[in-house]
Amino acid sequence: MSSPILKTENLTKKFHAKKSNEVIAIQEVNLEIQKGECVLLTGASGSGKSTLLAILSCLAKPTSGKYFCLNEPVSRWSEKFLTRFRRQHIGIVFQHFNLVKGLSVARNVSLPLLPQNLSFEEIKQAVHQATKQVNISHRIDFQVDKLSGGELQRTAVARALVNNPTLIFADEPTAHLDSKNSTRILSLFQELKKAGKTLIITTHDPRVEQHPLADRKLTLQDGKLIKNTIL
Repeated sequence: MSSPILKTENLTKKFHAKKSNEVIAIQEVNLEIQKGECVLLTGASGSGKSTLLAILSCLAKPTSGKYFCLNEPVSRWSEKFLTRFRRQHIGIVFQHFNLVKGLSVARNVSLPLLPQNLSFEEIKQAVHQATKQVNISHRIDFQVDKLSGGELQRTAVARALVNNPTLIFADEPTAHLDSKNSTRILSLFQELKKAGKTLIITTHDPRVEQHPLADRKLTLQDGKLIKNTIL
């Protein structure tokens, strides 16, 4: 078997370390994820799945342990190098969208590309492709303030895809969607998986767990990885 695309060794994350209010969010998590897999992170509220997702997507650093992403020891890197790595390889769909109010769909989707010294035409083409992929191109000039919940979610997914990432992380991607839009997003994720993307998704939604997209479910409890279930 080839090297895993993601690997952690005794990954631990503490908040307020060595203080009276210390919280251990992640405890010695060991996992491997292969290229092209779709892995779900599940568990009750406060189980640590969102903290784990933040570390795996290079938005946060562990307190101790090691994390290798694309065979790179990213847990040792400075924020400067992590930021560059995210721009090149990672797409993130945030639970609450994190879109910039007052800006259009096109401007929001283009934001990950702006630091990359691309031409206006290259950015325009990438935005067109990403918005078309998630069926939001008909709203491309609308301010995001005027979009429905489903349209906001599709805009957030388009932004995650615009840099053609190798890895896609999604935090509760169906939490704000009705059944119809949930099905659309999951079908899109399935197409991305078929195209060779690796997906890591936190979810409480039975529709996600039951979708053929998912390969495995990792269950966390009190910051510990307690189950690795093949779906």
